[in-house]
Amino acid sequence: MEKLALIEMLNRDMADEHAAIIRYLAHGWMEGEDTPLGSSLISISREEMWHMHWLGMIIGELGGEPNLTPAPYPFDPTNRETILKSYVKYEENLIPHYNGEADKVDDPHIKRVLQREAWESAGHAKKFTRKMGKLSPEERAGKPGHENELPEAFLEKLQAEVTGKYTEMLQHIRASWVFQKNGIMGWRIMDQAMKKMRHLAHLSEPIAEDGGIAPQFNPGEIVKNETLESALRKAIEDLTVAHGRHDQMRSDSEVKKLSGLVINPRFGPRVRYVSAITELALEPDPLLTEKICMRGKCGGDTGPKCQQKCGNNALKLRPDVDLDEIFIDLPITFERFSCINMSSTQGRFGC
Repeated sequence: MEKLALIEMLNRDMADEHAAIIRYLAHGWMEGEDTPLGSSLISISREEMWHMHWLGMIIGELGGEPNLTPAPYPFDPTNRETILKSYVKYEENLIPHYNGEADKVDDPHIKRVLQREAWESAGHAKKFTRKMGKLSPEERAGKPGHENELPEAFLEKLQAEVTGKYTEMLQHIRASWVFQKNGIMGWRIMDQAMKKMRHLAHLSEPIAEDGGIAPQFNPGEIVKNETLESALRKAIEDLTVAHGRHDQMRSDSEVKKLSGLVINPRFGPRVRYVSAITELALEPDPLLTEKICMRGKCGGDTGPKCQQKCGNNALKLRPDVDLDEIFIDLPITFERFSCINMSSTQGRFGC
């Protein structure tokens, strides 16, 4: 098979895998990550991420441009049973599809990847069938999602952040595939993409679980940088813009209301009460008025103790920080590459 035809074929496959990732993630979050069906869907979506990654690495190695636009994912949204039957059909159709493509390819590595994706698609179809069999009649007839508990305006803000993080993640993934020949830097960019994926989950889960709707994954413009330097500059620009959005989001009254964090003099500033049920007539303690957070002046006027103890100076106090404030996050910056001092052959952590 000619190289251009091979790249085009693999890009079509990647669009299909991309579509499966989005569908299973959105459905899993709507069911709830703590439910058997929801956790299984999210687990399968992670396997689809590997499929997409294998294809993207091959396309990048061949010198192609990865197609980061997801294909449509056809499914019947009537109820859980029809949705899962649609998933089974989708995965079963991929088995002969990938095996047929593998027969057309001479490269042994690409052939193995396509055969592996056919084999795992068969496994996904079986998993969906088993999950459907474990649902009660009421669950089969029902739909995923919960009652909307969030204001529409706040949902729109969350959705805008999902779009931003999704676009940043795809931008990083593209760079890691296209510039994989630049050594370890490609993997470091992929590491940043995985961090964006974690942020994406934090934003998407409340849309699905508390908003009662599926988060929308509509990527913005993906800049096709031709050099690694320009890709890194683009990443810095995106990060600066995102930081400004986050500062605005932190001041939102709904964010403050939903954070659910409690500052405690013994356990610190990140306490979350999941449930407290009692029939006792207890008098609540008064709210604390004195400064109790140990993240600001725990080390005196020069900053937190952790910053002062870092032997490699990887932790630095952020500029213009008022140490008399109460912090949820540490008022310091972290320089990853300074954390491990590689001046010796074995390396040394600053702590």
